[in-house]
Amino acid sequence: MTSRTYSGGQLMRSHGKDVVAGKRVSHPVGSLVVGLALLASACSASHSGTSRSDGSSSAIQLPKGVRARGTIDVGAFFNYPPYTMVTGGRLEGIEPELVRAVADKLGVEVRFHSLSFEAMIPSVVNRRSDLLIGMFADTAARRKQVGFVDLMHSSMRALVLKGNPKHVDPSAPCGRTVSESAGSYQEAVVKMIAARCAKEGKPALKMLTFPDPGTSFLAVINGRTQFTLQDPALARYTADKGKELEVLDAPVREAGGQVQGWIFATDNTGLRTAFIKAIHELIKEGKWQKIMDRSGIGDEALNPPTDSTRPVKGR
Repeated sequence: MTSRTYSGGQLMRSHGKDVVAGKRVSHPVGSLVVGLALLASACSASHSGTSRSDGSSSAIQLPKGVRARGTIDVGAFFNYPPYTMVTGGRLEGIEPELVRAVADKLGVEVRFHSLSFEAMIPSVVNRRSDLLIGMFADTAARRKQVGFVDLMHSSMRALVLKGNPKHVDPSAPCGRTVSESAGSYQEAVVKMIAARCAKEGKPALKMLTFPDPGTSFLAVINGRTQFTLQDPALARYTADKGKELEVLDAPVREAGGQVQGWIFATDNTGLRTAFIKAIHELIKEGKWQKIMDRSGIGDEALNPPTDSTRPVKGR
């Protein structure tokens, strides 16, 4: 067994199983609010694991270091369903499935490790991680530190009480009260909407901020706020798992131009290009969109993907 030490815990090679101190672990999703409220604490856990690729050697060029070791190290939140979740001791969800598909195409293994939020971008900048998954919003501020492989549009949806008794209309949010996670992209979107309300002389959009999405959802359930914003996959997952909330179909206008994806080191252009080329091949084969469609984010998929919002030449 080989290991490397990260700020989020020890990375262990465990032949497809996620381990803590040598033991297999399992984290069932649990109830709606409790499970989602654990997001912040779960991010700093020391779960880790390896997923072997069954793919043959790829013709796509990889950085020498990656090709030599035959693995890619992926930093992630391990409890962010439906994107990531530990099931039966293995990291599952939309993004692990997508990463494994890319790894198969490139002919390398995947090693997942959990990091606290504050350690994530530094781990890529310092090359302790090859990439981060989490469908991060590709913003100009973040591009000053890191590069992106953009995978989908960030078209936010509103989560409201079942039956929408408060008659929330995403196209007319002014005068409402919304709950969001502090520091999230959703918080930034709400600020944009609030600015528009003020500019148009309409009633103010009020926002309450909380430490995690679960608490934001609970604020809607308890009537403290009338809605909360979330990306389509997580919004649908939350509505499906619980009985109290539903997701409105109409997208939120201010979030329509944003894209999101995986984070790489700014100067790690070789690995970003290899990932994008592998994704292009998966798109041609129909495998990529199949995963996206099955996950409920097919309409948001960015096909073809881009490199920090720019098209990739020579694919």
